[in-house]
Amino acid sequence: MDWKAIIDSTFSDCLSRRNLVRLGLFWLAGVILFAFYTVLSGRLQDGPAALKADLPASTSDQTGALTVWQRGPSPEARPAYKVVFDNLRVENGNLGVFKTASSRIVYLDNLQATFFSQGNGADAGLRDFHGLFAPRRDGHGDAGSLGLFDELQKQNTDWSMPVDMSNTGEVRVRGLDWRVRRDDCTVFHVRSQHAVLRSDWSRMVLRGRVTLTMSQAVLESNCIEIDVSNESIYAPGRYTLRYGGATRMGRGGRFRATLRPAGVGSSDREGDQGWANGLQPGSF
Repeated sequence: MDWKAIIDSTFSDCLSRRNLVRLGLFWLAGVILFAFYTVLSGRLQDGPAALKADLPASTSDQTGALTVWQRGPSPEARPAYKVVFDNLRVENGNLGVFKTASSRIVYLDNLQATFFSQGNGADAGLRDFHGLFAPRRDGHGDAGSLGLFDELQKQNTDWSMPVDMSNTGEVRVRGLDWRVRRDDCTVFHVRSQHAVLRSDWSRMVLRGRVTLTMSQAVLESNCIEIDVSNESIYAPGRYTLRYGGATRMGRGGRFRATLRPAGVGSSDREGDQGWANGLQPGSF
C-alpha cells in the first residue's frame, strides 16, 4: 500500500506576508506592554519610606562605591537620609602581633551623610549618625555590622550583606561630610579628615581640621568628641568658637549640641582621652 503525505494549505496560509506582519506587530505590542507594567509596578511599590541602595559588584572584603537613600522616616523613627561613600573595606583587627577575625575594623572612604530634619533645630543628626555608622551589638554582647546595613536587611528581604562585617568593633572614616538639612537649608554641618566610632562607645572622635557649623556658630579644632548619650561636644585641645559675632579661643572646651558652652561640670575623661590621643591620623 502506498502512503502519501499532503501538507494542508491552512499552515501555509499562516506564513503569508500579511500574517507575518500581524504577528510581528502583536509581539512588539506585547513587549511594550510588559515593559510599561514593569516600570509602573516598581513605582507603585516605592512607598514614601522606601529604602534603596545602589551597590555594584563587590569583593569579599570591600564594596566599592555605594549610595543609600531613605525617602521617609524609617521604622526606627530615623528621619529621611542619603548616604554616599566611595568604598567600604573590612580588615581583621590586631591581637598583639597577629591579625584576628574576632575583632574587625571597617574603613569608609569619603563618607557623605545628609539627614533631612522635619523638626525645629538640629535635633536630627547626632544620634542618627551614630545609629547608622557605629557597630551594633547583638543580644549576646558581640559586635555586629553597621546600623545602615541592618536597616537595609530589615526593609529589603532580598538584599544580602555585600561583605562580612561580623565582629566589627570599630569604624574608621577617611573624609567626612555630615549634614542636617531642614527646608532646603543646612542647619548643621560637620567636616573632618578622619572619624572613629566604636561598638563599646557612645562617642565619636573626629580628627583633622574638624569644623562644626550651625546657623550662628562655628567650632573649629583638630580633635572633637561628640557624645550621643547626652548630646554634648568636647574639644580636648585648642579650639576656636565663633558664636553670635564673638570669637572665643581656648583649650578643653565642652559644649551643648547647640554649640553653647556647657561649663566645667563634666568629668575629665582622662582614660578616654588617652585612647583618643592615640588615634594619630597615620593609623587610619
